[in-house]
Amino acid sequence: MNASQGTYVLTSAKVQKTVILCVLSEDVVRELGSAKTNKLSIKFTKGNEFLSDHTHEFTCEKNDQISERVYMKKPTTRKQLMYVGAVTARAKPKGHPTEAAIRKLRAATEREKKQKQKGRIKVVDHSGNTVSATKKTVAGRSKAKDSAQTTFSSASSQDFLLVRSKILHDLAILGERGIQEIVERAAAPKDLCMSILEEIGTRNGGKWKLKNEAFKEVKVHEWPDWQDEHRRRIRVIDNMIKAFDGLGIPLDAPEWRSLLPRKDSSHWSIFQEHLKSKGKLPVEFAKLEDRKSVFDVDVSDDVSQEQKGKRRRTVEVEVESLPISNTKKRTNKTKQQRYEAIIKRLETGENREGMEAAEKSAYDKYWKTINSRDEYDKLVDYFDKIYIEYKDIWDSAIVHEQWYFEIIDKLEKAEGDQQKHSSINKEVEIKFEPIADRIRRGYELSIEIDAIKKELNRVESFLLAEEV
Repeated sequence: MNASQGTYVLTSAKVQKTVILCVLSEDVVRELGSAKTNKLSIKFTKGNEFLSDHTHEFTCEKNDQISERVYMKKPTTRKQLMYVGAVTARAKPKGHPTEAAIRKLRAATEREKKQKQKGRIKVVDHSGNTVSATKKTVAGRSKAKDSAQTTFSSASSQDFLLVRSKILHDLAILGERGIQEIVERAAAPKDLCMSILEEIGTRNGGKWKLKNEAFKEVKVHEWPDWQDEHRRRIRVIDNMIKAFDGLGIPLDAPEWRSLLPRKDSSHWSIFQEHLKSKGKLPVEFAKLEDRKSVFDVDVSDDVSQEQKGKRRRTVEVEVESLPISNTKKRTNKTKQQRYEAIIKRLETGENREGMEAAEKSAYDKYWKTINSRDEYDKLVDYFDKIYIEYKDIWDSAIVHEQWYFEIIDKLEKAEGDQQKHSSINKEVEIKFEPIADRIRRGYELSIEIDAIKKELNRVESFLLAEEV
């Protein structure tokens, strides 16, 4: 009988939450698939915990209920198996799946078994150490049934998804990277990182890069590290374009739409123009751009008045035929008139209460100096530049964090021993001094970044008002 795998959260006496990949027999899966709920539980007593620093042998024994009992052999000279707990399906069956569903289940589980190492159990504790255990076959069960892999991980499923997203988005912008750098940036056990890379990446020599298919999961406009940096997002978009081209995805597919932010984003036009320059503007927006081109009418002096009249009439007809939602009213107001309109709106109290003083302050402080979009964009570019430097500094500093705590422990243990203190201080001087200046620079940049962010946020509202 085939087996199926599912990830369940268990509770033990010492470890509050543990994710375990359970292997269930097909009849258990069949009953779960037709039930209203699919909750499973394993109950532990204080004397029956998993010990991650030893090798254990596990086996399952069916009882009359929909459950599988799990036994553990402690690392002693005793040969008998010790009872650990029971996996029980808390669900009432409500019918049976179709034969087609069962065939689909069998095919899926067979593929899983072929892809994974057979007859092994991998245990990962909080420190990232791993041990292996082999399953013991019970009488009446074939070796084929026991060949499915079971994985125990101390990280929660949420932590796993966070690490996976971190690796996915790091490789999306950085390109090929070595495993050591990936592990350091993800701050996760190497085994966990390797299992993720085998799923979403491909190895090129000693380095890993994202599979083209994995770029579909990249949230280029939602990933927190890039939200304030349109230049970094553009770099990721260029990598995504290469991947999508490699997959042969047509421009009318939804994947291309993910390269553009929401329409109300202040940087919409930047990404729209970038995709347009690459010839990768999604079809729905490319069609709109083609229809807008009717506004670009040549009315130069060498064109006759009759021709000008015909072209203007053509433009008017086209504009009337456009859907209202796709047209944008444009005014011929001068910049000064637009600023006056903003101030008038503030003075008449059209904005929310409590915001007027802040917006007036922003106008007085910024619009007298930043009086054009070009100057604003220069400030944004400068912000992007120093933010990238800031991120690089702290990304490299993370590598030294563990060493820093080790030094603190050494100093505490060596208290009163002048010779040891001197030796430790030399170690600090050798390792820390080269990065000390960079860390100080990082603190300075963080202060400057906070100040610029506040000012850019204030100016942003005026830029949006100017475009209306």
